[in-house]
Amino acid sequence: MHLKRRTFIDLSVRTAGLGLLGGLSSFSEKIHLPSQTSLPAATPISTPERESRIAKAQQLLVTNNMKALILDCGTSMLYFTGIDWWPSERPMVAIIPANGDVRYVCPGFEEGRFRELITVGKEVYVWQEDESPYKQIVRALKDAGVQNGNIAIEERVRFFIMDGIRKEAPQVNCMSGDAVTIPCRMFKSPAEIALMQKAADSTIVAMKAGIASLREGMSSAEFAAVVDEAHHNLGARPDFSLGLFGEASAFPHGTTKPRKLMKGDIALMDCGCTVQGYSSDITRTIVFGAEPTKRQLEIWNLEKAYWEYVKANDLEKYRALWHDNFVGWPSVSEAPVRKDHITDWITNNTSKGLKLQSYAIEQLALRVTGDVAIDHYRIKAKWAKGDTGEVLQTDAVRITHTWMKIGNTWQIIGGMSAPVNAEGK
Repeated sequence: MHLKRRTFIDLSVRTAGLGLLGGLSSFSEKIHLPSQTSLPAATPISTPERESRIAKAQQLLVTNNMKALILDCGTSMLYFTGIDWWPSERPMVAIIPANGDVRYVCPGFEEGRFRELITVGKEVYVWQEDESPYKQIVRALKDAGVQNGNIAIEERVRFFIMDGIRKEAPQVNCMSGDAVTIPCRMFKSPAEIALMQKAADSTIVAMKAGIASLREGMSSAEFAAVVDEAHHNLGARPDFSLGLFGEASAFPHGTTKPRKLMKGDIALMDCGCTVQGYSSDITRTIVFGAEPTKRQLEIWNLEKAYWEYVKANDLEKYRALWHDNFVGWPSVSEAPVRKDHITDWITNNTSKGLKLQSYAIEQLALRVTGDVAIDHYRIKAKWAKGDTGEVLQTDAVRITHTWMKIGNTWQIIGGMSAPVNAEGK
């Protein structure tokens, strides 16, 4: 099993509920899990497309004065060769020379299975348990005409493999392969985008099935089992299906003290799958079994009005949302600011000819206590050039606002914002 960042705690939650999996089929019939025909079938990446990726990598190798690219098992090997192989302690690598066909080095006892997966290249250099895999890697390089010079090492190649190559062939210079792999992988083809869309659509449908299954007393493990089976039914490989209820929803990647679902709980769902190597990662939050209170709706509507004022560049109405005693720390400021600076970030964008074109809000948590409300959400805002509509800037930010009720009006009295992390969370 490939444990990802949020999977460890998620797995510990699930293991306690493994007994429920046997009875899931009858349970899933009641909640109408999606079938594989619910979404269009995924079209695999073609061999000609992989060959064009290799050709581009070879051009970049020449441009960057590199003689070969070494790939370990992982996403880049899958991207270039179509081979999805688990990185074990036994080295299995692909070698893309600047000239010539792809070559492979693999453990002897895996040769038969490995050859079944090859669609590009044909040369396989096998090493036995009493032999050095690094000698075979160096031999493959020499057969490709590479005996010295710069060798590009893809970023996910494990250190012991690179170190073994350096010791076996000290005359070669192992260097970062980013100049080759990044320009290849950062541009997505229509086929790739279609697979990414299929993964995202599968997770949306699976999460809807999970939401439909929610009931009082449900555990996180039960929720995960429903979403996983829905992903399977849609032809996707489940990666993670995290469901957190009540107080646990404040822990974005799980807690060691999960609890069962109760009416009125916030339910945070963080789910993802893989479709032929392309992944989804989607978070949704709902309130289970209870309508939002009148005050929660008031705050939420004010947050939406906040962004509509920004979009319309209506600074007067925007300022009216803020309490005179406000103090907060926006991510764009070096220090906390007061009300007289709350429009600085807007005018900084509009002075460059930018206009807020669109935004998408992901509500995460909202708690109202008396006349104070604290709201947490993420937002993705696209800023476009005013005269052409071309999107030039995308901001993805976490926001916390503290609202205080003054008479019949809510105003923001405190807040903070920060950029989302590398995973968009």
